[in-house]
Amino acid sequence: MNKMRWFFWTLLMLNAVAAYWFSGAADHRRDVVSDLTSVNRAGQGAEVKELQLWGESSAADEQKVVAEEANQQQLEKMSPAEPEQHVSDMPVDEEVCRQLGPFEPQMVAKILLVLGDRANGILVINKEEVVSEGFWLIMQPRETRAEAELLLKSLHDRNIESYLITDGEYENGVTLGVFSGKENADSYQDKLLAEGVESVLIPRTKVEKKAWVQLKGDNNDENTLSDIAATLGIEESAIRQEESIPCEMSN
Repeated sequence: MNKMRWFFWTLLMLNAVAAYWFSGAADHRRDVVSDLTSVNRAGQGAEVKELQLWGESSAADEQKVVAEEANQQQLEKMSPAEPEQHVSDMPVDEEVCRQLGPFEPQMVAKILLVLGDRANGILVINKEEVVSEGFWLIMQPRETRAEAELLLKSLHDRNIESYLITDGEYENGVTLGVFSGKENADSYQDKLLAEGVESVLIPRTKVEKKAWVQLKGDNNDENTLSDIAATLGIEESAIRQEESIPCEMSN
């Protein structure tokens, strides 16, 4: 009976130990699994945070560059700007002179001689000018020389002074005269027209070289003009003046 009782208590103790053992092992396995799961989750989270697609990385880099450029521009705006060099748009005063003329080239030496010391600084400028030689009254050229001679004969028969033009631009035409003034030329043309003779009035010109004297500074006064006029024996009004023109430089 005592053995049975001892055996019973022994089994009871073994069951209690086994129950405790298996219960502690289950809790230990549960803690190990929980720790491993936490480690895996942390590892996976770190990997996801570091893993990026190439396109996403490029976009991030571009955003970073844009942000840096914006910061740089902001710093430049905040920094004091260098003062701009201001170029004046006011016109530079240009030296102006007065020119008197025109004179015959051979008269220039005489002008400079009478001016004496005032001639220093006076510049002589030679210019080509169109000079009037009066007016030419003609009848238009004919097709042939024979027609022109026939016309000339008819004019002579009417006692109209005329001459045959034998060369040049108006060859085979007839000249009715040369006039120094337009008023006389117009009057004679009207007279011929009343007699049934039609004509053309042509201005005659030629190119001549004329001398001008350029005055500036102390030489640019009325005394110089009056002295030149007296030297040439002409009125001051006969001398043309070009006022306040840019000074020409000597060659």
